[in-house]
Amino acid sequence: MPHAGGERGSRRSLSGSTRRERAGIGSGLSESSSWLWKGTVMTTSASLTLEQVRQQVYAPVAGPQDVLPATVDVAIIGGGPVGLTLANLLGSYGIDTILLEKNRLTSELPKAIILGDEFMRLLDGLGLAAPLKGHLVEPVGIDFLSPLGFTLTGSPGVVTSNGFASRSCMAQPMFEKILLKGIQQYKSVKLRFGTQLLELKQLEDGVDLTVRKDDLEDVTIKAKFVLACDGAHSFVRRTLGLQFPGSHLKSPRMVVDLAEFPDQSKNCRYWCNPTRPINSIPAPYGGRRIEIMLNKGEKAEEVTEHGNVKRLIARYTPYAADDLKIARAVVYDFSERVANRLSVDRVFLLGDAAHIMPPSGGQGLNTGARDAGNLVWKIVAAINGKTSNRILESYHDERWNHIKAIVAYAVRLGDFANIRSWPRALVRDFAFAIGRVVPPVRRLLTEDSAPKPYYTDGLFIHGNNPAADLVGRILPKLTLTGPTLTSTLDQLTGLNFALIGINVPGPELERVARHHVWRILGANSFSVWTGEVPSVDSPGNVPVYVALDSNEIRGIQSGRGQILIVRPDHYVAASAAADNFDELSDSFGQLLGVQFPANRVQKAEVLNIDPAIALVQKRAPRSA
Repeated sequence: MPHAGGERGSRRSLSGSTRRERAGIGSGLSESSSWLWKGTVMTTSASLTLEQVRQQVYAPVAGPQDVLPATVDVAIIGGGPVGLTLANLLGSYGIDTILLEKNRLTSELPKAIILGDEFMRLLDGLGLAAPLKGHLVEPVGIDFLSPLGFTLTGSPGVVTSNGFASRSCMAQPMFEKILLKGIQQYKSVKLRFGTQLLELKQLEDGVDLTVRKDDLEDVTIKAKFVLACDGAHSFVRRTLGLQFPGSHLKSPRMVVDLAEFPDQSKNCRYWCNPTRPINSIPAPYGGRRIEIMLNKGEKAEEVTEHGNVKRLIARYTPYAADDLKIARAVVYDFSERVANRLSVDRVFLLGDAAHIMPPSGGQGLNTGARDAGNLVWKIVAAINGKTSNRILESYHDERWNHIKAIVAYAVRLGDFANIRSWPRALVRDFAFAIGRVVPPVRRLLTEDSAPKPYYTDGLFIHGNNPAADLVGRILPKLTLTGPTLTSTLDQLTGLNFALIGINVPGPELERVARHHVWRILGANSFSVWTGEVPSVDSPGNVPVYVALDSNEIRGIQSGRGQILIVRPDHYVAASAAADNFDELSDSFGQLLGVQFPANRVQKAEVLNIDPAIALVQKRAPRSA
């Protein structure tokens, strides 16, 4: 199933020469990897030969060697995809950031391959979706195939309400290079590869980091906040004394990346054969990924030999093995674990440092991307003094339950596809065969069943108004037509909070937008109509847009007549009619710890704050 990274790395690889031999070491990215920065990265996903894949896609590049600062707002530990995404996000806000990566080179190993729609939406906001597009296979569907010759279940590849394919396939080594190139535009972000974290000490006003440079010199950096993306064996997590409960899954599999492959189907094909479960996953550049579960007693160093790889593929898949172009063959095994806490004071865990899961469904990297999108805007608000530091406590409150649900889903999906007993597999297949002839069951079996985030805790105010079902969920990426241009919702909201009136007259929205909370937070305000704009509506200074797509309108129709508070991560935080919106603004301002002017009443009992919000407010805020 789509590989999302596991607890342990490869034991044996067919990658040929070492990373150090194939990429220059000693100079920064701008020199040893000048091909990347001169704009010669491939712009299409045209088929490549095996040698081209090895040289242009998988070959690592030497990471930057920027000068280490003495002080910084944010230190990112780990330069994998989640760490690089964080650096792009923080750079887009102009936050003073250093990224520290212990390795000298970017990744060359076949790891994550699936990008979800929400991750693509985040990348689009950073201007990275367009340069990435030519390196993707999309949209990607999934078919689970019975050994009896019929399809058990599956879901098609579709474009979702986030505006992107439900699943896209990429090559992680190239993905990391594109993320690196994106960071180049941000002067506030420094990157230092070949630098190891030795010690972390939390202070009242920051975190002291002792790091060792490649020349063996130890230096200290003081950061206001630390974001740890240092993998499954996270040094930061262990230093904090956090637990990483879960279990090791006894299901090692060989991941084989192939070039010049004849099967160019955009569907993942999972052969649910108890004798040997096999997954076939589309890959860019005319390639394919085959994941083969190992049987008891098989050794990694033996199965990854070229002849054995061909033998296994020929025996257990419909593919001929005469002329396989093998780019990589690596054995991984997996665990399911979630840290008991995602943060301690000023230090936060993201990605594999916070959670690991089997690759079933391709959720690992995408869960890390949700971590990044959830946390960064809160860090920015705290650093810029717009809110109290206490909003950072909501990172754990909002993300932990959904992470647990995603990990459980990945385990269940793997259990379903990888049954190793023929009697149990036949019972499974018989049940699904019957279910597919019943229309309601058939629809259920063809839907994407991965849990979508729905937040009930944290920085949300749930009420009983008509738009209550939108609160806690991500708002669709609406396509909106204005007087002079067509825009998307994300282009209009930018990196800020937004007040969006759904069929709300312009003057009403303009009035509530004057509230000091929205002035402090720099919220953008605009009105969206799901039909013709009434001629009596005088918008004043509030832009008015019309949603024309019927599918998109269905996603927001419950919000008609309501004003939505939309967070920078596009999740709806609260909603109310215009008449009640000032009270909601006061409550939300207190929830975030926005600094109220002295002449405004701030007592919770006067503002009728929900008890859950009052509980958050009772927590002692951290010092700024």
